[in-house]
Amino acid sequence: MKAKLFTAQPLWSNGFDIIRILTGIMMAKFGMEIFNEITMDNYAGLLENLGFPVPVFMIYLAKIIELVGGLFLMLGLFTRFVTPPLVIVMGVLIWIMADKNFFNGGIFSLFIMLFSLYFIMGAGTWSLDYIIFDKPRNKKQE
Repeated sequence: MKAKLFTAQPLWSNGFDIIRILTGIMMAKFGMEIFNEITMDNYAGLLENLGFPVPVFMIYLAKIIELVGGLFLMLGLFTRFVTPPLVIVMGVLIWIMADKNFFNGGIFSLFIMLFSLYFIMGAGTWSLDYIIFDKPRNKKQE
């Protein structure tokens, strides 16, 4: 155990997958706000006050991206396609809430870093991406 603590090797190779699943659950939870009319009206009002064009459409689009992106991330499905829109949504939130300062963006900045990591590294072995796209290719090579 001691030898593993002082290496760059992972302690558990599927830990990355657990973090991806939990991140997807959190994002889907934020996306579920689409079903709360009062919350959506408040968000649309905020965007309208900030001068966003078509604020109602924009907030619904953002919440759909959060919900669908979170579900797909949870499943590890089309990971490299859902992470860029999620990064954009989080970037807009940083622009609005943290006065365009990435380092003051809190959870939004953390989400951008996680989504970027999933885009670069892929979904991992506990994912539908692996089952659908990688596993058949690996069988052909054997």
